[in-house]
Amino acid sequence: GLGLADVAGAQLSHLLVHDLQGRWAQGVSLSGAASAALSFSTVYGLEGADGADGVAVGEGGSLTASGLIVAEVGRHGLFSAAPNADDAVTVAYSDVFSAGAAALSNVEAGDGMIAEDPRFVDPAAGDFALQDGSPCIDTGGGICEAEPDSGDGAHACDMGHLGGTADAWPGAGGL
Repeated sequence: GLGLADVAGAQLSHLLVHDLQGRWAQGVSLSGAASAALSFSTVYGLEGADGADGVAVGEGGSLTASGLIVAEVGRHGLFSAAPNADDAVTVAYSDVFSAGAAALSNVEAGDGMIAEDPRFVDPAAGDFALQDGSPCIDTGGGICEAEPDSGDGAHACDMGHLGGTADAWPGAGGL
């Protein structure tokens, strides 16, 4: 996974972290005084003997997240060890599905949260594109432009690492 320690103001977007195993398997981990905005990313398939968190924020850290898909993780989808964590970690317009212990632990859930199978094309083969009919299509918040030559107008962005555009989520600062 990706770990940040004592890094302030990191802006992370369009990450794909999958199939991690180990004592502590964490997709994205913030420790110390790390703070970050995380958008349009996918974390899938984590297994750990002592825990597996899709996104983990240690005491003193902070995170604002949107447009995420966190699925099939062994312990928590999103976890915060911070006191008063509801102020430190917020997530919106995201899908947290099939987390072993809890989807959200000490995390403030905002608008647009779902807990449904994201319906990836073929995760066993590493294809994390969304199938037609996925609940993560057009539900990731922000406004995305239409695909070239599609004839469609602007719409809400898809969740996950293939969703969103550089300026789709204003809370992420144009990641």
